[in-house]
Amino acid sequence: MENRKKSYKSKKALKMVCAGVCSLLFVAAGVWGGKYYYDKNHDPLGQENITMMAHFEKDVETHTPVSSAKKQTVYMANNEREAIALPAIDPTAPEVPEVPEVTVEEPVTYPLDRSVPYEKGYEVAGVSLDGLTGYQAKYPGLYAKKQEIVAPAEKTIYLTFDDGPSANTDVVLDELDKYGVKATFFVYPGSKNLSSVKTRLLEIAKRGHNIAIHTWTHNYQQVYQSVDAFLADMDKVARLIYETTGIRPCVYRFPGGTTNTRAKNVNRAILDEMERRGFACFDWNSSTQDAEGKSFTGTQLADNAIKSFSGKNRVIVLAHDGGGQKQTPYSIGKIVVTAKKQGFSFGVLDNSCADMLFIKR
Repeated sequence: MENRKKSYKSKKALKMVCAGVCSLLFVAAGVWGGKYYYDKNHDPLGQENITMMAHFEKDVETHTPVSSAKKQTVYMANNEREAIALPAIDPTAPEVPEVPEVTVEEPVTYPLDRSVPYEKGYEVAGVSLDGLTGYQAKYPGLYAKKQEIVAPAEKTIYLTFDDGPSANTDVVLDELDKYGVKATFFVYPGSKNLSSVKTRLLEIAKRGHNIAIHTWTHNYQQVYQSVDAFLADMDKVARLIYETTGIRPCVYRFPGGTTNTRAKNVNRAILDEMERRGFACFDWNSSTQDAEGKSFTGTQLADNAIKSFSGKNRVIVLAHDGGGQKQTPYSIGKIVVTAKKQGFSFGVLDNSCADMLFIKR
């Protein structure tokens, strides 16, 4: 009888333990499911004033993991083979924005004069290398001629496109032409066929847009290892742009933005050194959200950007022309038409524009 009671108590205790474990698993599943739903549906740009930061080692532009010492997960733009031609129109767009009259300007002939070697960039910028040491003495071509900061016109929007050029860029350029606006392309050539990249860099320049530096690689561990490593990356892109088009770029953008967690130990030193070299850096205060892994139509991408225009005198819109952002070109029309109705004009970024940064200096 005694043994039977003990057996009964043991079975009862085992049942209670199992019930407890099942309850914990059920709660954990609920928490995980709630987090998954929140991450999938939460709109990080719902706030009027946007400060986009990279948390938990994620790329602020894409919300995907960035590289670490143990894992080599690195955000990379789609290869050229994935960048297939896009249809002439967006079949999912519920409306077609009106097309304003466009004045065609006489195109500039490219490439420009490249008789001065890239390495003489410091001379073109009017800078002496005497007495410099360390990374300041390196990369003599990575210089831009400084300009006086000019206040923007009342209510100005700057369209910016990261991670190209790709086949997607061709359609972006056509849409920009259709609506008569110029943009700034922050280029990322490292993962692509360089012959195609050069052809498209020339096309961007010929159509009157500005070419800026984004990165040669999106490997954060590599590019933010030190100021020297960042400069080496920038120098590689700047050389390609100059040797292809004759343009010496004067604008750049941090991969992931200036406040991404990988850059936190070097971001201020990078900003100081690039400013010394004549460059201006730009983050953004509006986004199409076209790199967040969600299935938006062109109209929805436009709406994502437009909702942040209210109350702002100066807007920098983040968009992407990498191979994967196939709906992005079809956001341009609605953005342009809506912005012009709200009294905005469009401009391109160069180092005569006051920088716009997430980081406080």
